[in-house]
Amino acid sequence: MKGKKKILIAILCMSAVMNAFMAVSPILAEVGKSFPDASSSQIQMVYTIGSLVALPIMLVAGRLANYVPKKYLAMIGMVIMLVGGMLPQVMHEHLWQLYVASGVIGFGMAFINIISSTLISDHFTGLSKGAVMGYQSAAVSIGGALTSYVSGYIAANDTWVHSYLAYLIILPAFLVVLFLLPKDKVVSPEEAAAAGGGKVIHGRLIFFSILGFFCSVFVNYFNSNIAMFLDKTGLGNAEVSGTVGSIFMLIGIPAGLLLGTIIKKLRRNTVGIMALCIACGMACVASAQSLVLVYVGAFLVGFGFAVRNPSAITFAANMVPAASAGLGIAFLNSFGQIGNFLSPLIINAVADLLGGNVRTTFIVCACGLLVLGIIYLAFNPVKPEEVG
Repeated sequence: MKGKKKILIAILCMSAVMNAFMAVSPILAEVGKSFPDASSSQIQMVYTIGSLVALPIMLVAGRLANYVPKKYLAMIGMVIMLVGGMLPQVMHEHLWQLYVASGVIGFGMAFINIISSTLISDHFTGLSKGAVMGYQSAAVSIGGALTSYVSGYIAANDTWVHSYLAYLIILPAFLVVLFLLPKDKVVSPEEAAAAGGGKVIHGRLIFFSILGFFCSVFVNYFNSNIAMFLDKTGLGNAEVSGTVGSIFMLIGIPAGLLLGTIIKKLRRNTVGIMALCIACGMACVASAQSLVLVYVGAFLVGFGFAVRNPSAITFAANMVPAASAGLGIAFLNSFGQIGNFLSPLIINAVADLLGGNVRTTFIVCACGLLVLGIIYLAFNPVKPEEVG
């Protein structure tokens, strides 16, 4: 097997576990029943707190990638994620214990997130880079759909505690990285500084990352709240929530495979148009009186997410010197992780001010994404040559 094929397979396996947090999404309503005194925001933090922990780790990983072989960083990240996923098997009597588990998972996830994207920038260029980003998005979707479905099925037929066993998907991915990903050459601090070739963090990247923060606030609310939405509206249980999560992720497979073509057609407007697509999906969920519209909403949100995420990462990597791609990606993703963590706090607070119910939260997300999409298109920080 040729070198680049081995690297591609390793990247795809890493990407398959990158969204393993989907294992938590379908069980949040069941977790809430086990902790009746906790508020909705406190329950949703089981899903989002890993993003807070991931924030500083991503910035560190972006730097470490120059000095420590990426293979080792990826393996360390997967081991940490697996440990976090197994913790609830022995500690789940208190909500803070689930926070600890999510934090450990987020710690490891930060390494996988940055390293997989950096490897793509290191080994692929031009159109092939866009195609690999698409394959990565498809792999993320497959892994997320699998963990979501397995988690929801276990919660509905056994107990939500055992749903965390879905994280065992990390084991085969670890073995693939161990045997296929070559140990890359590291550079000295002086070499890394000399290769930077220009200013890394600049105004356009900051603006792009701030928009990414708000996008994460709205998009992440779908996963952190859909289980409780289905439960409170009487539309479904944990297993149905797992199915909705699977639709959200599975649509990412064709979206990922078509990513290169989509970017070629939409160019620098890709992220803005996908924000509008996600807004339509949120509106479908908000107005759903049956599961049909919920599934349509999951389809639209999942498609927009699967295209928006790798597109934004590609654009961020192209906004900075090639040698600093890892740091540029880490900077963008850090804003996204802050948005993921604050998502339930912000959306619930706004919905409460409007005196609304569980549907109001999705209306808030739909309106926010509509405004965000318009801002993306009207004040686009991505230059035409940075599309790739």
